[in-house]
Amino acid sequence: LERSDLSTKSVNKFTHWDLSKSYTRNLCHSTDEYTLLILCWSPGKESKIHNHPSQSCFIKTLRGCIREVVYGIDEDKDHLKPVRTRFYNEGQVSWMSDSIGLHKIGNPSPESGSVTLHLYTPPFSECKVWNSSTDNASNFEIAKMGFFSVMGLRTPQLEGKKGKFALLM
Repeated sequence: LERSDLSTKSVNKFTHWDLSKSYTRNLCHSTDEYTLLILCWSPGKESKIHNHPSQSCFIKTLRGCIREVVYGIDEDKDHLKPVRTRFYNEGQVSWMSDSIGLHKIGNPSPESGSVTLHLYTPPFSECKVWNSSTDNASNFEIAKMGFFSVMGLRTPQLEGKKGKFALLM
């Protein structure tokens, strides 16, 4: 992923924005082994804290910058605690799995959008989400994943359904 050199033209086909959302999930390709997505982050917006039920999540920042906050679970107190914060600029790659913890990612820039490439292996269709770090660790919801676009085509019927993908937004 670090060595991939994606042209703006090849990425633009998958960069669909909706500034009323924190981000959009745009499906590029999927097999039984992996899913490849482009996420378009609105200025100053971030995901909710969530897990990754797949074994690996690789994220490459294509445009702008993203901030990742990793959380651990304090089992004795049943709450989430921030463990570290990192920033990734264009071309940098991060990796996440449940063995590391939970995380939220987002665009720290209040003025411009960011674009990231996500490789999930194996694919997953739902994950756990928390509203904030003050939530009890046992107080999560299950979010079904959807797509804002598929293979470059807008698909409003597949995302944003109340109580499903909207939980992450």
